[in-house]
Amino acid sequence: MARPDPFLTLLKDIGFLPVRLPRGDVRPLQMIEKDGKDLNLMGDLENAMASPAGVTAPQVVQDIPAAQLIQGQQTSKIKLNIGLTLLGNILSALTGQNLNVSAAFQKASTVTFEFADVTVDKVDIILLDRFLNLSHINPDARAIHDWLLDGRMGVITATARTKKYLVSAQRDDGSNVGIDVPTIKGVAGGNLAVESAATGSAKVAFEGSTPLAFGLQGILISFDQNGRFTAFDPLKAGEGAARGLDLAAVPNFLTSPAIFADLRKR
Repeated sequence: MARPDPFLTLLKDIGFLPVRLPRGDVRPLQMIEKDGKDLNLMGDLENAMASPAGVTAPQVVQDIPAAQLIQGQQTSKIKLNIGLTLLGNILSALTGQNLNVSAAFQKASTVTFEFADVTVDKVDIILLDRFLNLSHINPDARAIHDWLLDGRMGVITATARTKKYLVSAQRDDGSNVGIDVPTIKGVAGGNLAVESAATGSAKVAFEGSTPLAFGLQGILISFDQNGRFTAFDPLKAGEGAARGLDLAAVPNFLTSPAIFADLRKR
């Protein structure tokens, strides 16, 4: 039996699905293809739809201060090797460099993440419903047409973003253990702000210059054989994670790599 993927439930308590590699260009109204537990980021919804004159996708409301449910929310304790992989992905996204900070966690067995200064970008579901009902599948998007009819495609409706992550580390007995901040600063150089979150706190704050999407919400959309929208079904938190689409596995009719974004560190 395959082991459960710990990333899937990382953000379940706040109602979001995780982005395996946080990115700045993940946004609402992008399409996702559901392949088992993987959510593969495709292109923009409007490029897959044909709409009458004057009918456009709803505007995205940006930079909404997150509710308390997200602000200050901690993950459960994550095994050190998995936590360091996740932290490495975050730091790579924040700095554009592959930073190995494992030496700063030598006495730890688990780590915990907290998301600070979170904002949410979202789209109005009612207006999205209206747009889909007034549009139909673009006949020139043949592959997307087939996937939409098969019920494999969805739309991102909200993203949670931050440029600041708080990390704490624990021993086997669950007690907090200090993180070696000078070691991390030596690795990161000036590309990343690293400091204790507060006086006497065991948390270390990692802050970059640009907010990154670390979680998303979305809906699966259904169409009839005439290419008309019929229904949507919310994606459930804990049942998937956003990742990239392996171009080697894509049929020949998808020829432009520009429409894909790799959301998983390989």
